[in-house]
Amino acid sequence: MIPENESPEQPMTLADILTGVRSGGVPFTARTFWKYYQLGLLPKGRKLQGRGNVLYFPPQTPQRILWIDVLNKKVGIGLEALAKHREWLDGIDLKGLLRGPHPNPQRFVIWLAFLMDRQGLWRKGKLTPEDVNRFADALTHQAQMAGLMW
Repeated sequence: MIPENESPEQPMTLADILTGVRSGGVPFTARTFWKYYQLGLLPKGRKLQGRGNVLYFPPQTPQRILWIDVLNKKVGIGLEALAKHREWLDGIDLKGLLRGPHPNPQRFVIWLAFLMDRQGLWRKGKLTPEDVNRFADALTHQAQMAGLMW
């Protein structure tokens, strides 16, 4: 157990997470949550001192679930593949991707999809030239940060 005042961020219960994910437009159940959890796709829950036998999760958990949903349903990457590369779900820059253990095309696709999501592109029905330019700028910035000539 961790002391209640150890983290400045407000931890979330499973009910809070389900509400957050559903408000993001994704139909999501407790059963699916526990499946993701068992696959190692979600952060470990913690019990807080003085709050009973309840697991609490980081406040970023609903966003992570929405991100997994994008990768799985829109990009087509299976949950098992995501579990295999779960460290990329925490977000990594291109430099880290290229210098990390065993860079491969699937990890690169996951990273590109992550960058697209950070630009809000997966939630759009149609991309505009401005969207593409903004994504290209973000990609160029990441390439420069990684020391790549673009």
